[in-house]
Amino acid sequence: MGRSPRHDLTVRDATPGDAAALRMLLLDANAGDYFPSFIRMNGFDHVVLYGKAPSWTVIIIREGVVALEDGTPYAGMDNIDMREAIARDTGGTWARNLAMVNITRAGENGVLASGVMAGPKAIYARGGPGAKMGSLGLKAIVTLAQTHEFPTAQPYKPYNRVIAQKLISSTGGNQFALHRLNENVDRE
Repeated sequence: MGRSPRHDLTVRDATPGDAAALRMLLLDANAGDYFPSFIRMNGFDHVVLYGKAPSWTVIIIREGVVALEDGTPYAGMDNIDMREAIARDTGGTWARNLAMVNITRAGENGVLASGVMAGPKAIYARGGPGAKMGSLGLKAIVTLAQTHEFPTAQPYKPYNRVIAQKLISSTGGNQFALHRLNENVDRE
């Protein structure tokens, strides 16, 4: 396991030349909840995983320090039970200093349509990432860090009004959809 200068988290038992494999990725999914922000607050921009753990594993990132911990006590747990157990075992509080992505029994069993849970209702699902995470022997990635502001590539607040005005003044798109929706409501 190593941490590169770009603050990427890399868990590997493969060769450094495997970066070429990243360019051939077919999985892509997104979801809401706190995990992306909390992983960034821990100082990491993305997670790259290689190899298979010898038994169920949970990656815990606490204030930027990475630990691989035994995940077998969580095997067989679905999302809600696992969230309760992780909060109890780590002493964290969801949305305050604790976030997690985890698989359920479907991912453990390699169900090809399984997703990765990002919260109580949020899920990364496109491409079956739960099956992939399960094939690595990874039950969860847990982040613990105090929340704080971090610099963005471009300050976003000054642009909120500009974006809103562009949406309002557009001649198609959303206005057309709203107009069509209103037409359908008027007919009913």
